Amino acid sequence: MVGQVAAAMREADPRAAICIVSDHGFGAAKHRLNLDVAFVQAGLITLDPKARIPTIADWKAQPWIQSGSAAIILKNPNDASTHARVDELLHRLAGDPNNGIDRILDRKAVADLGGAPNAAFWVDMKTNFLIGSALAGPLVEPIALHGAHGYAPTHPELSASFLLAAPDARHGYNLGLIDMRSIAPTVASVLGIPFPSADLEALPVLQNAAR
Repeated sequence: MVGQVAAAMREADPRAAICIVSDHGFGAAKHRLNLDVAFVQAGLITLDPKARIPTIADWKAQPWIQSGSAAIILKNPNDASTHARVDELLHRLAGDPNNGIDRILDRKAVADLGGAPNAAFWVDMKTNFLIGSALAGPLVEPIALHGAHGYAPTHPELSASFLLAAPDARHGYNLGLIDMRSIAPTVASVLGIPFPSADLEALPVLQNAAR
């Protein structure tokens, strides 16, 4: 299909360039960790007793769920007591392999990976597990096979794709692992468009690029 598109484009303009990018990869998941359930049980999330379905009335800390991971946010970022309680809870959960937690990142580790600066912790799941949003019920439950994303970027199956074909592109050249911020300046370079405000330089995709 890509070949048909490329042929049609180049019939109209021999200088046409074709660039294919993907959003992200997927990890297979057959289990769900309902992290909010543990926070309710620990008293970090308070449910509304009058609500027909479980509804949050108040909270001291709660997960912001990203499917394959979750940022843990403190209502009061300076609440040292709640921070210590969350730290203990998360590491206790991570100590049980049945919960599927790969690792707990602290604020520095989150910042090093470019994560949300307001996250006190980040829970990263193993592939085959994702995080659910249920406030009540089982902590861990089996689910139908899902394709999940939102894990930490260190999981290789989450890597995206970048393919480029152009008349003066280097054929068969493997760029290896690249920063997604380099894609826009690379495409601009191939198209001959100046991009002085780009965060990163263009990748060496052209025949005359430095090797």
